[in-house]
Amino acid sequence: MAKAKNQNTVGSYYQTVVDSFWKLTQGQDGQKVDSMEALIVKLETLTHLRRDQLAQVAILFFGLYFVLSALDGVLYAAFGVCYPLYLTVNAWRAQPEPVVDGEYENVTNGFDNMDQMRHWVAYWATYAVISQIDWIGTALTGHVYLFVKTAFLVYLYLPQTSGALTVFEAFIKPSTIAVGQTIASSVSKYRTVPE
Repeated sequence: MAKAKNQNTVGSYYQTVVDSFWKLTQGQDGQKVDSMEALIVKLETLTHLRRDQLAQVAILFFGLYFVLSALDGVLYAAFGVCYPLYLTVNAWRAQPEPVVDGEYENVTNGFDNMDQMRHWVAYWATYAVISQIDWIGTALTGHVYLFVKTAFLVYLYLPQTSGALTVFEAFIKPSTIAVGQTIASSVSKYRTVPE
């Protein structure tokens, strides 16, 4: 009998969580807490669910939250880094090989592949910029940030959206050129010309 009492099953964990939920609705002396009772009654009225069903929904919600928050890093690594890296390597490997003295056998294939390489350079440049502001997104949104970032990275690499080229041409390229010009002008002020 003692063995059955100590077994931890999903049902016993569920019952523990439900019991804990019900303890929240009672005060120190076992009397119902008015504000919690009012909240539960209001939720029951709005949702047309019983208290036990509300508890099940809450447990399901928090369970899904914890499962998904554990998966956010895996999804980000798979869809934001590994798969684009695989596609980049395939685009790189598909480069035409020079036949003689730098001449390419199939020039059309080289041009198609050049567009792919531009796409992946734009993707990785955008990825680098986004990675520099990760701490802001994580601080503001927590686990949700990796899901949003992963969705944005998928938008960037999908050929149907051309997101990487759009973001690169609209934001990253002009910013990089402006910063490069500022650095070049600052360096030229302090450069000494040998006599």
